[in-house]
Amino acid sequence: MFHVQTEDNGVANPSIVTLIYVGGEILASKKTSYADRLPLVEKQISGLMEEQHRKMIAAVRLGR
Repeated sequence: MFHVQTEDNGVANPSIVTLIYVGGEILASKKTSYADRLPLVEKQISGLMEEQHRKMIAAVRLGR
């Protein structure tokens, strides 16, 4: 079983981090900066997070 977690580090450190865990260990991670897109509203950040989260889940399903 995989656990996929996506977090926003906030505007002080504008990046989105997704971690994939298996058995409590990190299997994969992805960090994306959105510093070049500031200022963003919360809805836009949520959309970026959702997109990255879904892409990471798709990668797991494809065996990457």
